[in-house]
Amino acid sequence: MLRERALANKDVISQQAEAEEATKQLVSLDAFSTQIREQLDEVKQNFRSGRVFAPVGGIISTGLAQTGQSLVAGAPIADILNPNDVYVDWYIPNERLIDPRIGNDVFVLFGHRRIPGKITEILPVSAVFGSSQQLTLRDRPATQIARIRFTSEASTPALNSTVCVHMHYSKISTDISRSLIKICGLD
Repeated sequence: MLRERALANKDVISQQAEAEEATKQLVSLDAFSTQIREQLDEVKQNFRSGRVFAPVGGIISTGLAQTGQSLVAGAPIADILNPNDVYVDWYIPNERLIDPRIGNDVFVLFGHRRIPGKITEILPVSAVFGSSQQLTLRDRPATQIARIRFTSEASTPALNSTVCVHMHYSKISTDISRSLIKICGLD
């Protein structure tokens, strides 16, 4: 009978210890649950309940973030292009007579149309490829890129259209002609 009583006391003590440990774990789980709820509420507040709004309306470019891709803070998920702000990035060929400069007039060929434009920026290739644009390296052995904007009355091509750019060397042609006239004495 003493043995049975000792076994019963042992069972009672172990069950009390288990109950105390379970109570401690429940308190810890309640605190953890509260902490998770607070963090979830903060995330919902910071990310507007998971809804993403674009700052402007427009056309989404092909440079999208991939599923599972890690982005640094402030990096765009997608680029939204303004359909009213159309420009051409011209990969300046390495074989050229003169270097293009900001303000030079060019013609953009789109099908059978010649659209007048002006060089507004000259960027290094790394500035464009460093952004989220896709790398399409075929037929682009260039070291610089010129950004061409169209005149206000020009009918622009559609976004992401393939175009050709022609820069006319009228000033250098004039200088060469004058030099030849002077050399040949045809004044």
